[in-house]
Amino acid sequence: MGWLVLCLALAAGGFAWWAQGRTDLPWLTTDDALQAAETPEQSLSRLQQALEQASLNHDIEVATRQELERQIATLSEQLKEAQAELAFLKSVGSSPPKTN
Repeated sequence: MGWLVLCLALAAGGFAWWAQGRTDLPWLTTDDALQAAETPEQSLSRLQQALEQASLNHDIEVATRQELERQIATLSEQLKEAQAELAFLKSVGSSPPKTN
């Protein structure tokens, strides 16, 4: 949700900048100048595509994080089992041999 708010704020700021006609900045490249001259509908479409891409990237990051957390939980459980087995083997190996 935070990403959506951030993207919408950036989109609004970008549109406000474009609407003020600040296309004469020296660091704009030709492509930037062409984008600055686009219509509001084109700008909206481009920004919607960027928002969709950002949303997709966020969904991928969330899924990746969940998978990594699942893997961590599995590995932690395996580590606990190995530590318990090691403790058992140490206790068996350190006890004095029984004589009959």
